[in-house]
Amino acid sequence: MTYKQIGSIDALRADAFKVWAKIDEGNEDVINVALRDAALRIQEYTNIALIPCTIRQIAPLDAIRLMLPIGEVVSVTDSKGNECDFSFSGFALDFTYSGYIGKVAIEYTTIPDAAQIERMLIPIWELALAIYDGNTEEQNRVINRLPLELC
Repeated sequence: MTYKQIGSIDALRADAFKVWAKIDEGNEDVINVALRDAALRIQEYTNIALIPCTIRQIAPLDAIRLMLPIGEVVSVTDSKGNECDFSFSGFALDFTYSGYIGKVAIEYTTIPDAAQIERMLIPIWELALAIYDGNTEEQNRVINRLPLELC
């Protein structure tokens, strides 16, 4: 999967994170990158959108698992790059193709749910702090402590 952030990370509340993490002075760009990277890692692990992104995913037909919630499906192409006709109802993606398609490439946008972001804010902050500190062991611990019901 490839991600392209299309919205802000304001919902991750960088100022509150700095207070929580006891970071008095710090490079704002580094803090924002740590927050963004933490959210991206957690959303990839849980398959729940936490920051607005455009995602391009290549998957076998029997293993398509899109990150939710989805805002818009931009395109669906077969393994040769041919456009597939598709419809998206907000929950279900249907597409038609002729012949054998081993894999499809789906490009779509995500629209994170504010309540879900709020629910995951502390794990995001914990992971962002571990990223900010360069503590790989703590990063792994945070990921391993994520609630299993999310995955």
